[in-house]
Amino acid sequence: MSVGIPIGPPSPTLAQVIADAIAAAMFDMHTGLPARVVSFDAQHQACSVQPLLQRVYQAADGTMQTLDLPSIDNVPVCYPAGGGWSITWPLAAGDIVYLAFAERSIDAWLASPRGQTVDPALTRRFDLSDAVAVAQLRPRTAPLAVDPANLRIGREDGSVQLELSTTAVHVKAPQVFLDAGGDADAEMVRGAALANWILQVQAYLQALVLPVSGVSAGPPAAPAPGPPADLLSAAAKLK
Repeated sequence: MSVGIPIGPPSPTLAQVIADAIAAAMFDMHTGLPARVVSFDAQHQACSVQPLLQRVYQAADGTMQTLDLPSIDNVPVCYPAGGGWSITWPLAAGDIVYLAFAERSIDAWLASPRGQTVDPALTRRFDLSDAVAVAQLRPRTAPLAVDPANLRIGREDGSVQLELSTTAVHVKAPQVFLDAGGDADAEMVRGAALANWILQVQAYLQALVLPVSGVSAGPPAAPAPGPPADLLSAAAKLK
């Protein structure tokens, strides 16, 4: 009488064991993903964020499940800067940033003097704790209005805008201020008032021009007007 030998699942091959080990190691390795700003700390140039790509894993029953990644606090924010120049703006809750994850711990580097080489000390690699936020990634469903020829800086709704082209600089704003010798609140004439002020200055300067030699000047011209009041008031503000 023959005795049956129970047959279980086949033993994994060496290649499968290696592949599973690599997959398990990569499960906790992060390189980059989009995130939503929860709060922003302007003083420390940092933000708290919620990653927007879920983690996908296989449950014990073989089904594929998703899991939200935890929120990350005190994430450094990267702004364009270099050579003594910088461009900064405040982030608002709901803004989207791109998170890049350092290959080693950046805790010691963040606490060290600028430009210093440091020993990362901790052994973690590509960890959620070492995220850096790059402002600002956007989904294709909500692109910015990009001018194909000019540089624009301003509000997304167009209410305030600085535009630089190859021939001109255009400023659109409810108010424009100039830092005149340390007076940061010296108000420059703006909008329609600025256009009217320019016309007055132009008329004032033209009245001072002498007739061209050899051309009859006609009847005696009226006395040249004095400087427009707006010119004087603007000059006073900018002293």
